[in-house]
Amino acid sequence: MGGISSRSLKSFDTGAVFNLVDADGTVIGEVEQTNRQGLVGKGKLVGDDSPIVTPGMFLRERNRGVPANPTLKVGLHDSLGAEIATAQATLERIDRLEIVPVAQDSEIDFLFGRMNEDVRQQARFSAVGELPSQESLSLFTESLLPISNSWNKERPNESVAEAIGRLEPRFKMLLAGRILKYVLNTDTSNVRLDAKVTPIGGRGGPSSAFGSRGTEEAGGLDTQVLSVDTQKLNAGTEIQLELKNNEGQDLYIAVLIVDSEGNLVILHPLTADAAEALALVPQGETLIVPQPKENPQPGDFRFFIEGPSGFFEMLVIASTEPLRDALKALEQVAGTRGDDGKTPYALDGDEAVDVIGSLLGDFDRSSRAGIGTRTYSGEQVGVDTTKLAAISAIFEVVE
Repeated sequence: MGGISSRSLKSFDTGAVFNLVDADGTVIGEVEQTNRQGLVGKGKLVGDDSPIVTPGMFLRERNRGVPANPTLKVGLHDSLGAEIATAQATLERIDRLEIVPVAQDSEIDFLFGRMNEDVRQQARFSAVGELPSQESLSLFTESLLPISNSWNKERPNESVAEAIGRLEPRFKMLLAGRILKYVLNTDTSNVRLDAKVTPIGGRGGPSSAFGSRGTEEAGGLDTQVLSVDTQKLNAGTEIQLELKNNEGQDLYIAVLIVDSEGNLVILHPLTADAAEALALVPQGETLIVPQPKENPQPGDFRFFIEGPSGFFEMLVIASTEPLRDALKALEQVAGTRGDDGKTPYALDGDEAVDVIGSLLGDFDRSSRAGIGTRTYSGEQVGVDTTKLAAISAIFEVVE
């Protein structure tokens, strides 16, 4: 499975579907994946007119099988020592959090551990910015990069139970971010959508372009694709996002930001009123976020990049079908808060999980309509590359 992005590999288990293509790129059949071990996938030909398969033929993603009820996989680092049992018992009470063994073949989202001298020696080489204080409890990546602000700066000697209670909302935010990673298909989507982030007023460097594979193949991009590289933006820079619908039909578009702490912010659509209409971008037209105003008012939203230094990820989701479930969930959040629809709002842990879960429901309903007689099990959600694009770009904020 060397052609699968490492960021979305977990989406390719039972139920994923690939187009079998010949040397000219013509689709000649389909393969349905039956299981995966590491980078080795197994599958079966589907359809009545199965082609002859020969070594060297290429497969291209058509539908991925995203887990219907994904969990956040947390490993317990041995720096916890005798507290591992307490940590496990406490974490097991958190819904949709799965404790996995720390082993070479384990798929781990985050590690929970204590910053002792051994961890500090390993983390020092990979950490960006501040390190947790000695003996504080923190979250780490699998390579022991501390997760920003996941430790208690005021009470570094808190108990394991206190730390987990403090981190519970954070776990939910991280789960929502992980779910989004399952659906990212920048490199495989056939939906033709391109994007450009432009600094305003001469700060922050040149515009940055990114987009789906469908746009690249159509020749819509003439600059660097940001599926891997990170672009720098100066703190204080004002930016605009331009999204061009190059499809032969209308698209429904949502824009989100995930910051280095896992916070999820909705940039578009903002208002609870007529959200579906605002999400609609007709074919050939461009959506600008924030939308320029002929007579700007002091309270209108302008997108300034704030410090301190760190990273954020911009996620653009486009669908040929309405995102009704997700937009309804956003409407409920906005209605509960009484938001005025003029400025972005950050979702809390439960809200983020609900909204992203609703988004998966939209994807699944749209995808199932296009897979003929095949059916997914109740354990999977479909993401069809011909109907959906979930593209991302990562930016570094520098002061």
